[in-house]
Amino acid sequence: MSIKFDVKMTQKIMYNFLLHHAYSSVSVIIGNVFGVLVGALGVNMFGEDPGKAVLYLGLGALMLLYTPFSLYLSSQKQMKTSEVFQNPITYTISEEGLTSAQNGTETEAGWDSMIKVTSTSTSIIIYTGKNRATILPKEAMGNNYEAVIQMISTHVAPAKVKIKS
Repeated sequence: MSIKFDVKMTQKIMYNFLLHHAYSSVSVIIGNVFGVLVGALGVNMFGEDPGKAVLYLGLGALMLLYTPFSLYLSSQKQMKTSEVFQNPITYTISEEGLTSAQNGTETEAGWDSMIKVTSTSTSIIIYTGKNRATILPKEAMGNNYEAVIQMISTHVAPAKVKIKS
């Protein structure tokens, strides 16, 4: 059995992926913890020194908003400049793995090359490297979404699959 569908990447899906990828990293989580602590320090100082309190609140807000804002700009840039996202990609999921086809070029990834499979509210993400991923938007799969999950769950080790329903 194979499941075939076309994906036309959008800026919204790319942004969702970039947020998920970034907020899965320790450095971004630590940065956000510091942002909250700096903001809390600002709130705490408001009675003593309003000038410093505003400075700390602003710095905390900047620390918290920098990542999502920069990722939004990055997703816009990737959508405009990357040739890969200009045309639809046809994905086929089969017993052998995942095949992607675009502009006459076909790439195959066997199930054993998949190091992690996760999901966001809009996509299933298949990692074949630390910074190499295939984004499968749920809307592109349509009625095949459950079949895709079943195929992945059958062929990828359970410890590598973290898909939320």
